[in-house]
Amino acid sequence: MLSLPLLYPQNGQGTVGTIPSATELWWRSKFVDYAATTGAALLGNYTTLYNATKKGSLGRAPNVVVSSAREQAMFEAALVNNQRFIDVNNKMSASAETLAFKNIPFIFSSAATTRDIFMFNTNDTQLFVVSSSWRKRREAIEFTNAAMMNMKIFSVLQLATRNRSRGGVLFTATP
Repeated sequence: MLSLPLLYPQNGQGTVGTIPSATELWWRSKFVDYAATTGAALLGNYTTLYNATKKGSLGRAPNVVVSSAREQAMFEAALVNNQRFIDVNNKMSASAETLAFKNIPFIFSSAATTRDIFMFNTNDTQLFVVSSSWRKRREAIEFTNAAMMNMKIFSVLQLATRNRSRGGVLFTATP
């Protein structure tokens, strides 16, 4: 969750790689402020960001929504019955186990520290593995006065995007 605000800031600007989106408008990520909205208006903001990142009816749509648990709960509360209780196999349910927006999985992280909601396509934004440093084992260290050894394993991963304009953030400055 720490890298997503750097890739998709609240103003769409910033430099990712060597491309400054303050001057290169095609590289800007999309952003929508949802500060004073609830219910249907909040869902309208989700749709606004979705349409902006999709860039038209036949565009590559976002396929994941990521936020904090609080923001996911706000999304669930904004849904009405016919939106919330889809595919429950004719069983009554007090809430949904898995949430989705336009059939996109809405996932949350308990480590999220902001109220931002990120929407992107995983074909564009991916976690890349540095293969030369994946699961690289270090030397085994023997503990003094103990029948055990310790070996550290090292890995390098980087979250990156190849099309920043296909992702975005719903944000609010309200605490």
